[in-house]
Amino acid sequence: MGWGYTKDRTGREIGYNVTATCDQPGCNKQIDRGMGYACGGQHGEFDSEEGWHCANYYCSDHIYSHGCPEAPESEELI
Repeated sequence: MGWGYTKDRTGREIGYNVTATCDQPGCNKQIDRGMGYACGGQHGEFDSEEGWHCANYYCSDHIYSHGCPEAPESEELI
């Protein structure tokens, strides 16, 4: 189950009920801020126990190619 609506530590609205655009600079694709679009499938700041993520939300074109410094090699994503 995902998060429908909440706010992160910075007050940013997150959840699958929050419509947004991709966080990749210059990309205007419509997404939501649910876990399906969250870097690493997690909300919030990086936590080594939860895995890698940068707390941003990306469309399918950028979810694995946005340059996250914590992202594993692409073959590890499968």
